[in-house]
Amino acid sequence: MFLAVHQGAIIATDYDNYAAAILCAPLYDPAKNKFEASVWGYIWSRSSTLGDETFNVLKNILIDHGIDAADIRDMRNSMDCSEN
Repeated sequence: MFLAVHQGAIIATDYDNYAAAILCAPLYDPAKNKFEASVWGYIWSRSSTLGDETFNVLKNILIDHGIDAADIRDMRNSMDCSEN
């Protein structure tokens, strides 16, 4: 399935260290026979580390924008992309 981003916005940044974004795309649900919004968020860091306090602040901003806290994964920058 091809999923194209319909809308996106940077919702937090300090322009030097991090940015958080919300992205939205239409996703067809065949069980309901209609399109619904598929929304997801990202936290990006310019360095290989991001302090826990900063991460938690950005995580709460994503939650305030409708991202389910249970769906947020802390993926530390590593060569194998493993979850920590």
